[in-house]
Amino acid sequence: MRPDVSSTDQHLWELLVHELAREGTVVESRPGVLLVDLPEEESGSRHHLEIRMTSHQLRETLTALSPDGQDVLGITDPIAAGWGLFLVHLEEHLGTLRPDEGYLLWHEGELHPSVDLEWPPRRGDLAPLP
Repeated sequence: MRPDVSSTDQHLWELLVHELAREGTVVESRPGVLLVDLPEEESGSRHHLEIRMTSHQLRETLTALSPDGQDVLGITDPIAAGWGLFLVHLEEHLGTLRPDEGYLLWHEGELHPSVDLEWPPRRGDLAPLP
């Protein structure tokens, strides 16, 4: 499923929930707040993540990413191009979360990993090397 310029904010939000459900369990606790439980492959435990971004902020992000998405991905529809690039960034964030990062916060037009709800978002400590 790929959105396009005719997609409503609600449809974009539903697509985000669908994409996150591929990674783990997703619950919308209230508008603009998604709780995601991600399985930790190595340890078998779960990483609890709270994503804070409204459907309107998601559209803003896709719109901002669309020129680069069109160039890099070769997709002409601006929302579809922004969506494609957004998913690349989301996968990168999910794959590089540090152990003490429990939040993805929307700040200055994009999501940022954070250890808490303070602004601006703050990255966590790198896990010690084995």
